[in-house]
Amino acid sequence: MKSFQETMDEDPEFSEYGIIAKEVSLVKKVGNEYAGLVDIEYKGKPRKISITATIDGSNVIWETKPGQFVFTAVEELEELGKEFEKLGEELEEEMETIEEDLEEDFVELQNEIDQMFNLENADTGVDSDVNQSLDSLGTGESQ
Repeated sequence: MKSFQETMDEDPEFSEYGIIAKEVSLVKKVGNEYAGLVDIEYKGKPRKISITATIDGSNVIWETKPGQFVFTAVEELEELGKEFEKLGEELEEEMETIEEDLEEDFVELQNEIDQMFNLENADTGVDSDVNQSLDSLGTGESQ
């Protein structure tokens, strides 16, 4: 006869959760049918679930009502939520770093362009009136 724990361990739907049956309490209903409670532990937390058992000599069928294990899904979703929150924070920090790097790169590039423009003007001998006109076009100011 398989115990409740053995049944849980062999069931692919439940085996991955590591649910530990601590104690099974059954009372006879009718014939070979029993109803009861199982004290379980899930991720270190104690819980109770209601069960029915049909016992036929050396065989037993354990059944739970729908929704008895919904807490596993709730806890899994809570853990996923925490993981996503952590990832979101990490991404936000990374984006801030990228933004700062881009701003620094832009300033460096702008300085290089300004230096190149000033060198070109000095090499071509363009007079200061033309330089002022070009500067005003870049800033939107009029002479």
